[in-house]
Amino acid sequence: MHPRKDEVRERVRGADGYALVVFGADKVSKARELRMELAQGLDPAEGEVKLRRYRKALAMLEQEVPGNRIAELLRFELEALEALPPRPSS
Repeated sequence: MHPRKDEVRERVRGADGYALVVFGADKVSKARELRMELAQGLDPAEGEVKLRRYRKALAMLEQEVPGNRIAELLRFELEALEALPPRPSS
């Protein structure tokens, strides 16, 4: 769906630990941003596309740097989004 984003994820997979942590931190930030966007009325279908991408990033991070704190934080943010989705503000 987004080949460029898939390509970036795969390039980061082959990089060193520092690049993986920076990539993970960016995804944590993006997951938090997604929560705000959904609360502001982002189309849920567009939100789901982003969530799928962040889940792929999480899977890659857990494979490449298992037990890393940034991967744990991303997992927490994604699980929170799924368990407690924001409601659009009126």
